[in-house]
Amino acid sequence: MHVDDRSETLNYRIREGEMQKVPYMAVIGQREADSDSLALRVRGAGKKQEVMPVAAFLERIGGEVRSRTLAP
Repeated sequence: MHVDDRSETLNYRIREGEMQKVPYMAVIGQREADSDSLALRVRGAGKKQEVMPVAAFLERIGGEVRSRTLAP
């Protein structure tokens, strides 16, 4: 896990993560922090992002670690 808190723009950091082939990028802004959720960007899904509760993300990742697969 890596937190990118540089002063670069969000779009720049997302583009850089895509170029480095980061499988998951969780974007947490003020809105997500207030609702205990995150905006999840999955590599290969294009610009599509999914807003989900943090607990659901942790459950998803835990399942993938146990089964050693990445969900599409």
